[in-house]
Amino acid sequence: MRFIIISDDEFSFFINNLYAKINDYNDKEEIINVVKKTILKYKNKLKLSGFYKIKVFLDQKVGLFLEGIKFENCERSNIVDLRVVVYFDEDIYFKTDDYFVIKDVLNIKYYDGYYYCLVKDISDINKIVEFGEFVYGDYILGLLEKSYVI
Repeated sequence: MRFIIISDDEFSFFINNLYAKINDYNDKEEIINVVKKTILKYKNKLKLSGFYKIKVFLDQKVGLFLEGIKFENCERSNIVDLRVVVYFDEDIYFKTDDYFVIKDVLNIKYYDGYYYCLVKDISDINKIVEFGEFVYGDYILGLLEKSYVI
C-alpha cells in the first residue's frame, strides 16, 4: 500500500491486489467494502475526518487506485463518511522514461519525455513496476489528447 497526502483535503491511496484480496473485480459492492474497510482502518494515521468522495480506479493485475477528496468537515473530529465511486471502464497506464522497459508492448505512447502503455497490455507487470509509475484518472485525459503512438 502507498499513501500520498496531496493537501488537507485530498489524498491518493494505492491498495495492492494481494492486500485487497478481491475475489470478483466486477462486484461493485465487494470493491466498495474493501475500500471502506481499508480507509477506515488507516483513518487515524491519515488524519481523516469529515465527508469524502473516493474515486476508485482498478486493474486486476495491480490493484486499486483511490483518489480522496474532502467535501466538508464534520462537527465531531473522529467521524469519517465515505462516498465511493468505482470506475470500471477507466484505463490505467504505466509511465516510464525508459523505452526498453516496455518495448515489447504493441501500443506505446510518447508524451512529454515519457513512454506510456496500458497496464493490461503488459504481460508481467511485477517485473517492471520499479521502473515507472501508474497513471490514471484526469491525468489520462491530457495524455490521450497530446501523446502520439510510437
